This record gives sequence, C-alpha cells and structure tokens, in this order.
Amino acid sequence: MLTDYPINRRVQVKITGTLPSGLFGHVMGGPKAIVRTREISWSQPLPLREYVGQTRDAIVIGYNPVYRELEVSLRLAQRDPWCDVGKNYPPGAVVQGRVVGLIENAAFVELEPGVVALLPGSELPVEPASRIEDWLWIEDHVCALVADVDPSRRRMRLSLRALLARREAQFRRRIWALNQRADSEVTLGEVLPQGVRLRLLRIGRSPVRNTECSTLRVLVVEDDDTYAAGLECFLKRNGCEVFLAADGVAALEAVSTHKEPFHFILVDWNLPGLKGHEVIQRLRKQECTPYLAVVLEPAPLAERPEVLETLRDAGVDVFSKADSERLHTGLISIIQEIRQNGAHLHAPRPRFWPGAELRRPVAAHDSPVGSRRRPPDALDATKGILERLARETHATTVALVSLSPEEPRFRTECCIGQPFPVDEAPPDLIHSPLADILNEGREVSETVVPESARFKRLLALRQFQGFLGVPLPDLEAWPRGLILLKQTGCFGPRDRHQARLSASLVARTMQERRLIQSLQPWQAQNAAGQLVASAIHEITNKLGGVEKQVATLLEDLRTLAQHPEKAGDATFLRGMERAVEIIARAQQEASRLRDQYLRLTASDEPQRVELGALLQDVLSLLRPQAQANNILLDCALPRTLPPVLARPSNLSQILVNLLLNAIQQMAQSRREGCVTVEASYAPGALLPVQIRVRDEGPGIHVRHWERIFDFGFTTRKPRGAGLGLTISKQIAAELGGNLRVEESHMLWGTTFLLELPGGE
Repeated sequence: MLTDYPINRRVQVKITGTLPSGLFGHVMGGPKAIVRTREISWSQPLPLREYVGQTRDAIVIGYNPVYRELEVSLRLAQRDPWCDVGKNYPPGAVVQGRVVGLIENAAFVELEPGVVALLPGSELPVEPASRIEDWLWIEDHVCALVADVDPSRRRMRLSLRALLARREAQFRRRIWALNQRADSEVTLGEVLPQGVRLRLLRIGRSPVRNTECSTLRVLVVEDDDTYAAGLECFLKRNGCEVFLAADGVAALEAVSTHKEPFHFILVDWNLPGLKGHEVIQRLRKQECTPYLAVVLEPAPLAERPEVLETLRDAGVDVFSKADSERLHTGLISIIQEIRQNGAHLHAPRPRFWPGAELRRPVAAHDSPVGSRRRPPDALDATKGILERLARETHATTVALVSLSPEEPRFRTECCIGQPFPVDEAPPDLIHSPLADILNEGREVSETVVPESARFKRLLALRQFQGFLGVPLPDLEAWPRGLILLKQTGCFGPRDRHQARLSASLVARTMQERRLIQSLQPWQAQNAAGQLVASAIHEITNKLGGVEKQVATLLEDLRTLAQHPEKAGDATFLRGMERAVEIIARAQQEASRLRDQYLRLTASDEPQRVELGALLQDVLSLLRPQAQANNILLDCALPRTLPPVLARPSNLSQILVNLLLNAIQQMAQSRREGCVTVEASYAPGALLPVQIRVRDEGPGIHVRHWERIFDFGFTTRKPRGAGLGLTISKQIAAELGGNLRVEESHMLWGTTFLLELPGGE
C-alpha cells in the first residue's frame, strides 16, 4: 500500500461521510481514506456535513495498517503556509498573533492560519517563576519578535522580552534627545553610551577639603526654567556660584566633567528621565561623595515608600517647594554648615525639614478602556431583553409601558413585534388592566375573548387573545410594566416566569442607567481634581520662581536707592531687567494654565468644539503627572480636523479619563514609555472624527473587551471604582459616538478608539 501511495503523494478523495474526529471517504480508484478535523482547512472549517459528496484534492500524510486506510490532508493540497515563512517572518521581524494554546511555561501563538509559533515563558518580561496563565489567556493578542525560525521543521520561537527591550532603548534615546538644549554644543552624553557615562562617576576624585569656603559651587538640577532661575538668584545672593542642569543625566555628566567638584547639589525629584532619588543613588555609589544632595518637592512620593527609604538611606535633606520660607532657611543653614565644616559628609543623616511633610495626592480613579461594538445604552440593553423574551414566549408584541406621574397617560418606551400604540390612546385607558399593572403593581394574565368588556379599550389598539402584564420592581420613578400580547393562544406558567425575570433585568438596567447619570457629575469633579493635582506642580514652580525674582528686585531697588550711580551700570540694570522678564513669563504661563483649567472644567452649553485646542489643553495639564512616572505624552493632529458639536466639559472628561487610565496602568506595572494621542478625519465614515489613545501598558485580555465597560468592572489593583469606563462610554453614546478597544496586545499596549460625528 505504501509503495502505491507514498507520503506526500497528491490524490483525489471522494468524501462519503462524517466521523466524530473528521471525514471519511475513499481515494478515487483506491483504498479508504480519513481526514482528521485539523487537516481539513488552515482556517476554521465548514460544518462537516457540507463536505459530504465533494471530491477534493488531498495529500497523503500517513497509513493505518490495522484498518488498511490512508490518512490524507485537504489543507496541504491547498497550500503550505510554511513555504513562505522564511521570507515572511525572518529573525528580528515584529509579528502579531493570537494565543491558541497554553502549556506549562509557554504559549502557542498563531501568526496566520497554519503558522503557529512558540512563545516561551522565559521570553516574557516577567519573573520566570510566574505562571504563564497569569499573563496570557487563550485568544489574547500578542506582539513579539521572531527570535529564530526553522521552516523545514515547522518551528518558530518568539520573544516579547527582546521586543520590549528594543522599545525601551528607543525610549531612552528619545528621552536623551528631548533633554538636550537645541542651542547647546555636542555634549559627552551624545558621544558616549549611558553605561560609559555613569561609570565615569566612579573615577577617583579628590574630595573637597574641610576648609572654609568663601564661594560655594552649587549644582541645581531643575527642569522648570522659572523655578531654576529663582533658585539661582537666591543662591547667588548668598555667595554661591550656581550651575544649572535640566535633567538627571545632564547633572551626572556635569558632576563627572566639571573641573572643580561641587560643594552642594539641589535635585528636583520630578525630573524627566532619571528621578531625583535615582540621581542621588548614583552619586552615593562613589567611593568619595563630597556632595550634599537635597530633594525638592516630596509630595509626589507619598505613594512610593521605597523612594522615601532610598532618601533616608542616602542621608539627604528633603524640602517642600510649597513652603518657600522654610526652604530658604534650610538652604542658608546648609550653606553655613558647608562653609564651617567643608562639603564632605562623614555620615549621611536624613533630615526632613519642617514643612516637608508628605501629602498624599488625590486618589486616582479608574478610567476607560473600550469595547469592540457600539456602546449599548439603557434602551439598547432593554431592547435586547425584550427581543429574547419575545422569542422564548412566542409573543406577537412585547412592550415596555410606563405611566406618567404628571398626567393619566401611558406611553410605550420600547416595543418588539407588532406595535402597541398606547401613546395615541384616549385618557380612558386608565380604566383598563394597565392601571392594575402600573398603579397597583399587580400581575395580570388572562385569555381574552373578543367581547371582553374589561379589555375593550386595549383591543381597540391591537387585536390579541393572550395577555400578560408584569410590573417592574420599584424604580423610585414613574411606574413601568411589561405587556405581552399573543394573537392566538395563551401564556403558561413558564411564560409568566420568563416575564418576571425579564422585568427584573429591565429594572436593573434602568436603575444602573439612572445611577450612572447621577454619578456622572461626581466623576467629572473627580477628573477635575486630577487636573488640579497635576497643575499644582506647575503652579508651585511658577510661584516659587516669581517670589525669588521679586526678592531680587526689591534688594536691587534698595541698592539703587543707596547708590544712585548704579543707574548707569549696564550689568546691574540688565540683572533687574532679566528678573522682570522672568516674572512676566511666569505670569503668562500661570494665566495660560488657569485658562486651560477653566476651559476644561467650567459648566458649558453644547457648542462647536475645536478638538485640536481641547487635546492640547488636556495634554498640557496632565504632562506633569505623566512626567512623574517617566511617561511621555505625544500628540499627532491632522491639519484639518472638523469641530465636534458637544459640551467641552463632556469631551474633556472622556479624554482625561482615557489618558489617566493609560498613565495609571503604565505606572502600576512600572512601565516607562509613551502615551500617544492621534486624531484623524474620515469624511465618508458614519463617525468621521476618530481619536486614538495608544499606551505601552500591560494590555487587556480579549475576553475582557466586552466586559470592560460594565458598571463596577475594573482590572485595577488595588481595586478601582470601575466608573470611569462606564461613564465615558455613556457620554460618548450621548454625543452620538462610540468608545471601544481597537486593539490590545498583552504586555505590549492598548489602543482606545473614540469615534465622534462631525459638528458640521
């Protein structure tokens, strides 16, 4: 038999029947043959019975001597996708697929029908001891790197760890490029890799001697120009030579390349890239540490106790930017100490100066992700319940009817099947069984004869024989009930049970709707609170810088009053002019911040909203919070984007929720990276205005895509309120739009899509 039908021979098979495991038939002019289900098609096969009677090309893949039958494959006769794997999936290529199988410490990922690759647990960016099912589920989407491939053996191995490492390296390079001044010359950091730059810090340096210092060399590491300028003025007035650095890497380079060692280093904690405690850690690793490092603005550290431990172990002084008086007193004390005892600290000791108490920021709220379909509102959900009830009870009409508390009139809120026009009926309908159902809350079930006087008013609206009315549970609103009509026949006990269950489901849906509507203003205030928490950092910087410049101006004015000849000193006047310029710039920035906040939080009426300006305002206010977690906020807007007819506060509420969700999910998983907002316009689409929020967070399981908008559902740890998603989705639906998950790859990131109608 094997000599007549060798492996890989092409034959024709006549399909004559089905098996639990596949199909059976016979080779044309030859023996019996079976086709296992997995060998029918590369994609999902048709129902097996549809193949019966067909003659198909097949490839011989085996022989069973016990039953004397061939095993053949229909899919191999169609094409072998592994023939193109070497060309389509070379090593190093980035691929996307879905999880189709899990084994101990590994997952199988289908890249295309017939091509399945192995993703070992060791190639995930998680601890090796973690179970694979803690991170990946069947049907989850995965983005990974092709580590190696062997088409001849039909084997391919993927790596998500390597892909994340590549993205992290790109992010680090981008952070470095953004932190360089546009007008600066080439720096050491642009020539040497980061590892070499940091090793330079360990090169032996002579410590600062314990001798009195007349002029102290101070390095101020602060990314806000206004606050840095204010500190510079204050320190210069106290006899210090000041050097500025805008980020941690620049500060480390300044320390390693400066000719003379610094006596004193001031470090802001919320820096782009390396945070203040990370800079201090790297400074403290040196054999000799002739620095006194001070971390400013400890408030953002309230939820990160490990950072506080690092600061205490490093023996640094911690000040609060908000308390400038104590900050100045503390700095003067440190300067005096250095001048008396030298800059070298023999034993680090933590000192949290008065006024530097840690304050817990406003609690973060759970925010939206998405769904693949149009978000259902209460009416959509109610319609689905009524449609199912009509199918199960075979009713010709199923209607949700309510009684207005203002006048004795009924109205139909939703109807399935033949219309039930109670809205058009005269007021005397109050004397029908509808009053028993809605006024008294009694269930009514009867078989009606045509001459029934009690149902005469209802029969005038619609002819029926079977009648079933079930009141909805108390909704603390006007009464509602389900009305079921059957043209012929009657409703039995099972139908009544189904109607009661459906009435409870409808009542729950409507209660949830009312609760969401009542919580929407609260959640809007919570989102506004998040904006306030994010804006406080910027306001503190601006006020602190202005205060120091005003002090400088007052001192210069007193000097000018005592020495009028200074009026002719160009250098002296230029110093005063620079202080005024800094104050004016800070005032402009503070006014801009105030206007942005008011635009996003003020009560407003529906209007044509320019999305570009609204997005820029939201991003500007949330940028400090993102920066605190080493996250960049990007925005890509088209040149032409039509306005949207909406309340600006409603739109901003959705956008703030989406962006905060992205920031919080990345921060919770200790991810550094980018959150990108993209807007586009598709004129021919039903919802032409599209806004995408892409994060680089942990991703969302596919089976949660449909649940993520459910009231109270959350994946946040510790558990969030589960309101942001639900409310944002509801707002989008009220605007005639849609909010959903467009795509999500586990451990790689998620894209949320907000679709809106144009406001033309």
